Amino acid sequence: MLQKHGGDDTTAAIKPLSVALTFLLWIFIFPDQLIKYTQNPVSTILIIGCLSGIIFSILKLKKAKTSRAALLALSLPLIGFSITDILNKEAMSNGGQHIISAVLYYCFITSFICGLLNLFVYLKIPRTESLFNRTYIFKGIFLIILVLLNMGLKNLAMFFTPNPAYVSAIIALFPLWIITNKFIIAHMKNQPYKGHINPGLIVILVACLCGLIVLS
Repeated sequence: MLQKHGGDDTTAAIKPLSVALTFLLWIFIFPDQLIKYTQNPVSTILIIGCLSGIIFSILKLKKAKTSRAALLALSLPLIGFSITDILNKEAMSNGGQHIISAVLYYCFITSFICGLLNLFVYLKIPRTESLFNRTYIFKGIFLIILVLLNMGLKNLAMFFTPNPAYVSAIIALFPLWIITNKFIIAHMKNQPYKGHINPGLIVILVACLCGLIVLS
């Protein structure tokens, strides 16, 4: 369905737009949060401004194309991303004094389910190379460490954040890290970077990120 409305250019909008939806859903589910925001109007306006700046910058960096039809096609993935982040926040908040245990349990359950799904896909699709190839094992271990570290830090951030949209906004910055990585690799190889970097967008993105961290 998404291919009819722009394909990758359309799906690029899912994560940034889910940040805004998560912010609104959180306030809708927990109205007391709205009272806290109205008590500090200046801070609230700045937070909304920072979130908007991050969403706008990421959409421009990823060159995401959206339309009314595309937004309808994206509605289910958007809702899914937002509900997942809200449930993640609730799970960590209920961890309370046992937050480390909650983080470990969350990582274990998530890894177990993802592992089963990956095993199903692996067994279903015919392979020409062995799973126990030394190169795959090394890369797999490295990836596992990165994923577990990412999940652990994300869950801790969800515990401390007043709104899960703040964490979602930081996670949505991955296009910036990809661009930075490609730029560094090109520089190390003494090759020109083939992509286009908009310095203005980078400045807006970094400024909004710093502002969001300070304000939250």
